[in-house]
Parts: sequence; structure tokens; C-alpha cells
Amino acid sequence: MENLAETIKHVPFFSGLSREDLARIVAQLEEQNFSAGEKIVCQGEAGDALFVVNSGAVEVVLEHNGLRVESVAILGSYDCFGEMSLFTGQQRSATVVALVNSTVLKLRKETWEELLEQHPSLSFHFCKILSQRLAETNREVSKARGAFNIAMEKFFGAQSPEIQDFLVRTSILKTLDLQAFEKVLSLPGASQLLASLSVSHPIFIRISKNGNYEYIDFLRKFLSVKLEQKLPRQQRDELHLQLASYFSRHEKWGPATYHFLKAEAWKEALQLLETHGDELLESEAPKDLLELLDALPLQLARAHGPLARLRAEAHVRLGDLDAAVHSYQEFLAQKEVTSTESLETARCYRELAELHRRKGEVGEALGCLRLGLTALTEDRVNTDVLEAMQSIGLLQQRKGLPEAAVRWSEKTIQLVQRLQTVKGAAKGFLKDKKWLGSLLAFAFGWTIWNLPPPEPLDANGMHFLATLAAAVTLLVTDAFDEYVVAILLLLLWLVSGTVRTDLALAGFSKSSWFFVVGALGMAAAVIKSGLIYRVALQVLKRLSPSYKSYTLLLTTSGILATPLLPKIQARLAIMAPISQAISEAMGFEPRSNGSAGITLAAYIGFSQMSFMFLTGATVCLVGWNLLPETARAEFGWGAWVLAALPAGIFILFFLLFAIHFLFPVKDKNQIKVSPKTLEAQLEILGPLTRDEWLGIAILGLAVMGWLAKPYHGIEEAWIALGALFIFSIAGVLDKTSVKNNIDWGYLLFLGVISSLSEIMPHLGIDLWLASSLSPLIAPVSYHPMAFLMTVALLVYGVRLFLNKTPAVIVLTVALVPWAQKAGVHPGILLLTILLALESWFLVHQTDSYQIAYYATAEKGFSHSQARKLMVAKFLASLLAIAISVPYWRMLGFIRDTVP
Repeated sequence: MENLAETIKHVPFFSGLSREDLARIVAQLEEQNFSAGEKIVCQGEAGDALFVVNSGAVEVVLEHNGLRVESVAILGSYDCFGEMSLFTGQQRSATVVALVNSTVLKLRKETWEELLEQHPSLSFHFCKILSQRLAETNREVSKARGAFNIAMEKFFGAQSPEIQDFLVRTSILKTLDLQAFEKVLSLPGASQLLASLSVSHPIFIRISKNGNYEYIDFLRKFLSVKLEQKLPRQQRDELHLQLASYFSRHEKWGPATYHFLKAEAWKEALQLLETHGDELLESEAPKDLLELLDALPLQLARAHGPLARLRAEAHVRLGDLDAAVHSYQEFLAQKEVTSTESLETARCYRELAELHRRKGEVGEALGCLRLGLTALTEDRVNTDVLEAMQSIGLLQQRKGLPEAAVRWSEKTIQLVQRLQTVKGAAKGFLKDKKWLGSLLAFAFGWTIWNLPPPEPLDANGMHFLATLAAAVTLLVTDAFDEYVVAILLLLLWLVSGTVRTDLALAGFSKSSWFFVVGALGMAAAVIKSGLIYRVALQVLKRLSPSYKSYTLLLTTSGILATPLLPKIQARLAIMAPISQAISEAMGFEPRSNGSAGITLAAYIGFSQMSFMFLTGATVCLVGWNLLPETARAEFGWGAWVLAALPAGIFILFFLLFAIHFLFPVKDKNQIKVSPKTLEAQLEILGPLTRDEWLGIAILGLAVMGWLAKPYHGIEEAWIALGALFIFSIAGVLDKTSVKNNIDWGYLLFLGVISSLSEIMPHLGIDLWLASSLSPLIAPVSYHPMAFLMTVALLVYGVRLFLNKTPAVIVLTVALVPWAQKAGVHPGILLLTILLALESWFLVHQTDSYQIAYYATAEKGFSHSQARKLMVAKFLASLLAIAISVPYWRMLGFIRDTVP
């Protein structure tokens, strides 16, 4: 891809994009070569991609019936074509042919949509570009219309008054019928006059396919304006009615309908369309017939079944099945069907069912047939039920559905329909997370609120448990955003008097909460500067292209990126597409061993290793804020990394071995990596910017400050806030960036949840939880290894039912008292919970997996391949805990207790 970076930077369609966005687009471009005379796209085919001319030249031509009609444009380097197909997917309006040997860059529509989904900011840019394009097009069209009007004024003014009068009077006809000229308009000798004009002015007057003369549309509209100025509306309507009667007598139903419509004789036009619809389908072009139907008032057109069927058939002949389906749906949905229209309604349902069958939508087809049966009156049941059942029978044969459906009676179908309606309503209710979550939360909360408080709790303690149970239910069902649940929890505590105000708001006064503010602000600055994306590209460029080296790279680079971006979703959104691009560049087929190994290595590195850092994930910060204050002071950023190091190293190499064992790649010749794309992306990014240099310096100083806390005594929170302050005054973060890129809703949620560590001891909840869990935890409470293994297994069990955030809240709050009894530091308890938290056995358990899976367009790996690796992660987590226990004891985080 020579000069790829130079090409993409000069393409007008991409002008104005940031360096990072341009680099992302470059990674998705496919290079294609065409010989001189070879067609690149063909007129009429589906629009599925944008093309950019990288070298050579191409010609845009219009065709008719496969023959070249007109050359529209010649495009060279930096020009693009097919951009509208990215948004509309409509058929190509022209053919593009390579004039000389040419190279084009192709951006597929599905790839484009994935880019927009992952980077919504691109949408705003291209909406602006399209608006500008439309404005330019409108200006060009206005200029063209002005030029046509000038040309037609000159043509018209050059004619004699007699010819001018002839042109104006005949413009009332859409098709220049010579007999109508003589019989209705009283214009004898029109044939000779038109023949003369068509020879002297062939641009304006030409002979149509059926041999009749016709004015070009611009001329006819121009003359129609003259006619309106010459004849009053009443006289024009009378003339239209005379012409309509003339064409009706001669059974020319298309022109007759046209003139009835122009005279606004709706009843007569409607009668012709309903009575002679089949003949109009054969005599008129589908587009012309649709124009006639569109001329009717909307309410009138939608109220008649034959018109819906006529419109639908015209769309079918144009190849637009979706528009045909919409035509039937408009009629069937616009009102209740009367008994006199039942047969027509049933026919519409039956034909709609056939359209669904042609589209392969069997369920919708059967549903339409059932609805058609319910619309029939009793005197029509026998024949139409039989016909509809035969249609169902055809559907069964085509799709292999049970033949018993053919023998269903009308009453049975109606019953099934009613049951399905009820089922659908119930299903819709259950799918509504707000209703379901609110109902369950109220039920659990109300039940616990009214239970008698057990020892040592009082009424306030029981009420607190009720509010907490309701909040966890809302989080589990994902009924509302986290911050909404936090606000509700705070209101319940304060309005009911369950918790004092100072305790309810204690989380917002903790230094740990300000640490999260600073950490999220630092992450926002890093993302805005583009540093992470550049680092990923640089590492990829400098590594030797091999399967083992890339898997090692992706896992280790994930570990390096983890402390800088607490949002796992953001890390995966950056790296998952890159890993898929690496897999494709290496020549691996979708979901092959090589593809699975590469993309799952990225998934492991960028999500499964988040437990290694306090800022590795938002759930790490949530759990840390729930620890007792003394535990947080002892288990800061540096101590956390030190404690997690052995487990992290072991899991990293264990899973790398598992990847190569589960997904071996034997054929070394398959690797075909070319560095050109990476070089082009880096060329587009250019040298390090000021913001990137600042990012490197400030992040380096912050990490050094966190690690050196034992020597200077400054808390992590104030170092993080200091970094955020420097980013802000240096201009890396402005007011808009702080507002949009820091998750303030999450911070609100975290502040409320952090208050639990103050509220629970005050209400005696910690003692009650400890006694409640005694039967499960007591047998292992004096054996740290057994205790932590039990905790890990408990996490795996709880995660089958709870999302990550509520799981961390529930387990941390419940197990901290027992950890202290077992001689295990609360920080080590949290680390153990997080070791197992990201693993899953069911694909719906974690959103990070969903992002990794769909960000590769479902091509990277299959669910079964990922599940095998998760089994390995399960074993690795348990072994990592076992290996770490002696190390944690050496650090003083585990002490022996006496039974």
C-alpha cells in the first residue's frame, strides 16, 4: 500500500478527522488492483462499500440495458466514490471502470458500521460532511435548473406565437397523443408540427419507446407554468376531465387515471385504479404507476385494499420487497376492518404472507395467515380457510414444519393467536427490565423490611438490609443505571431515618473517593491524547511477526495498559479490533486456531489481568472503597501491585501455555504479516504531540509516586488529584473533556456505596453477617489457604447469578469480618475475589466478554473456544491463590490464628 498515509490524509471525505480516527480507518482498508478496462462496480448492484482511488484513474459511466450511455466523471488519486452506500446501502447509480491500471482502497459497509459503533464520534463528523455535500448538490441542482430555464426561455421565445400556443396547450398531456390533439384539443396537423420540432430541437422533443412524441420533463414543467398563467384552474380541470373521458373510451387507463387525478376527480380515479389495476400493471411502468398512486390523498389511498395490493405489486416488480410489505402493513394497520371488507383484508394478509415467505420469514408468514383467517366472515370461511391452509401447507413443505399445522381449524388458529398475544404481552413485560427489576426489588425490600430483626440487629438494621437487598436486585436485573440506584438508596436511608446523614454521605469524604476521581481523570487525559493507540501500534511494529510473539505481545501489552485505563470496556474496544486485524493479516481464517489464539490473547491481557492493579478496573475501586479505612491505608496502589505480582505472572504464563496448547498453529507458512499498514498508521499519527509527551511524563511521575508512598507518606489520592490538576492546567483536559470523559454517574454510585463501610459497623450488620455465614466459613476460618479457596469457589458460584459490581459489593461486605478472623488482610480477600471475578462459564455473565466477542465481528473466536480458555483460567486462578499464600504470609498480609 504505497503512499497509503498520504492518500488517506488528502481524501476530502475524511478531512477533519483526528489522527487517531484516520489511523483506525486505515487499518480497515483493503487494497484492490484493477486492470485497464476492468469494472470496479456495476450500475444496479448493491452498494456495499466506499472506494478511494490510491493510484491510476477511473471513469464513472451511466449505462442503459447494459450499454454505455454517458461518461459522468473521471476520478484520480484521492478521489472517492460509493460513499453514499455506506449510509443507505442503495443500488449503485453508475458503473465505475478503470481507465488505466489502478489501485483502489475499499472500506466495506459492515466494517464501517462497526467503526461507528465503536467510535460514535465519527458519526458527527460524517453527518457534517454529508450535510455539506447535500448543500453543494442543492446548489449545483439550482444552477442546473437555472441553466435549463434560460435555455427553454430562449427556445420558447424563438418560436412563432402559433407554435408557442401549440406548445402551451399540449403541455396538459403527459403523453402526446395525436388523436387527442385533434378530438379534444382541436389541433389538426399536430403530427407534422411535432415532427418538425423534434428534428430542429431533439433535446426538448423526442420520440419515446412506444413511438409517441414526448416533451422532456423540464420543458413540460416549464410549459405547464405558462398554461397555468394562461388558463384559470376551472378551465384546466374541465380540459383534464374531457381528456380523461376520451382516454377512458379508448381504454387507455393510465392516461385516463392521470387526467382524473390532475382534475382532483378522486372518485373516478379511484374507480379506474381499483377496476383496471391488473391492466395498469401491464401497460404502465412500475414507477409511473407508483406516481399515480402517490397522487391520491393519503387517507383515501390507504383505505382501499386493492390499492395496497396494486402498490405492493409495483414495488415487487421493482425488486423492493420491503416496500411491498410496508404497503400492505399501511392498509392493514390504519383502521378496524368492517365485515364488507373482510375478504379483501384476508387477501391482503395472504399476499403479505407470501411476501414474508419469499423473504424467508416463515414465522411472520404464518402469523399473517392466521390474522387473515380471523378477518373472514362466516360465509367465506370454507373456501378461504381451505386456500389459506393450503398456503400453510406449502410453507410447511418448504421449511419442514409439522404437517399437522395444515389441519388446524379456524377456531384452533384463533385460540393460538390469542394465546400468542397473551404470551407476547407477558414476554414483553418480562423483557422490560425496569418493570421486572422494580417489581422484584419492591418485593424483596418490602418482605425484609417487615421481618422481625434478628439479634444483634434492631429495626434500623433490618430496614438497612431491606434497602440494600432492593438496590442489589435493581443492579442484578440491570433495571436502572448504577447512579440511579445510588440516588434511590441514599433517599431511602435519609427519608426513612434508617441512616444518619453524616454516615450516609461518609463515602464522599474519603480520600479513596478522591483517588478514583483523579484516576478516572488521568485515564480521560490518556485517551484524549491518543497515547495508548500509538503505543499499541509501535509495539506491534517492532515485534517479529509470529504467532507466539503476537500472543505474548497482546497479553503483556494488556497488563501494561491496565493501570492506565480503569475501564475494561475501553481497553477492549481499542485492542479487540487490532487483534482481529493482526489475525487477518497473518492469514488466519475466522475462528481458526490461529485467529482464536490471537484474539483471545488480547482478551486475556486486557480484561482477565485487571486484578493486578488497584486502578485495573472500576470494580477494583469499588471493592477497595468498601474496605475498612486502616486496611485501605495498608493496601494502597504499590502494596496492591506487590501482593498481586506472583499471581499475575503465574496466570499470564499459564494462560499463554493454554492458548498454544488449545489452539496450536503448525503451518508457519501461513503467516503473511506486512508492516505497511502499521507504517501508514504511524505516519498518519506523526511525531509525538505535546499532549502525548505530557501524558508520558505525568503518568510516569504518578506511578513512581504511588510506588514510593512508604518513603514520602503522601496518599495515592493526592498524587492522582495532582496529576489531574497538571493535565488540566496544561490544556490536555479542558472543561468539556472533564465533563464528558469522566464517568460522574459512576463516581456518584461509588460515593454512596463507599459509605457502607461506615454504616454497617454502626448498625451491627458486620457482626450479624459474620454469624450468619458461620456454618459455611467457620470450618475453614483457621486455615488461610482453605478460606481463600472457599472464597474463590464462592465467587464462581455467585457470579452465575450476580453481575460483577453487585457480586463485589455483597461478597466484600459479607466476608471482610471473616477474613479478619481468619488472619487474612481484607486487601488479600478483595484480591482473591477479583482473581475469580472476570472468569465466566456462561457467555452472558460478563459484558467485557461480549465486547471482545462482537468487536471482532464474531470472527475472532467462537463461544466454545473461549469457554475452553475459561476452564483454564478457573484452574489458573485456584493455583495462583495456592502459590501466593506463602508469599502473602511473608509480606505480613496473612497471620496464623488459633482455633
